[in-house]
Amino acid sequence: MRALAGSADVFIENFRPGLVAKYGLGYAAICAIRPDIVYCSIPGYGQEGAWSGRGAYDHVVQALTGMMMSGEPPDAAPLKVGFPVIDVAVGMLGALAIVAAVHRRSRAGLGQHIDAWMLQASLMLMYPGA
Repeated sequence: MRALAGSADVFIENFRPGLVAKYGLGYAAICAIRPDIVYCSIPGYGQEGAWSGRGAYDHVVQALTGMMMSGEPPDAAPLKVGFPVIDVAVGMLGALAIVAAVHRRSRAGLGQHIDAWMLQASLMLMYPGA
């Protein structure tokens, strides 16, 4: 993986914060190999904070954020969205951020660490209700 990272433009990981660092694949280690790398982390709840170490799954985040309670009628039982909408949305947020970071690198020569959370994606989807 480290050999591949030396010639990669982008490195993406979606594990709990700190897990890939145990295997020498964290941002600092990859950046030491390729200083202008665009490194995208996709955790459930961000890199820091009380919930950062928790695992996240699409339907768990749907329940946590109230997305399952946003159906009609207002007093209906919670219902999951019929497909993994948060997984799709966080992938799109990550991809958009990656494209912007690659563009920035082409102009300024700088890499970047992107942190796209599943929780962020869920709240974005529920705007303006959230």
